[in-house]
Amino acid sequence: MVKLMKMLDFSFTQLQTNLVVRWEYIPGSELFLVWARGSSGLQNVNDSLTESISRQVFDAPAQDTFLIKATYRFVR
Repeated sequence: MVKLMKMLDFSFTQLQTNLVVRWEYIPGSELFLVWARGSSGLQNVNDSLTESISRQVFDAPAQDTFLIKATYRFVR
């Protein structure tokens, strides 16, 4: 039973960040710029939390996403 429990141990680390810039260029009309970055992965169960996090932040490949959203208010 103990051997089975050791096989089921895992360590999962995930880091997600977002940056949002909002500009209201005329009343009711806005422009949003969004940058999101995320990485996740399995780490060694024997590593400490700080080692797992530093490996995830500095060594793991990250996915970057850029978004632009514009709204315009039609005024009569």
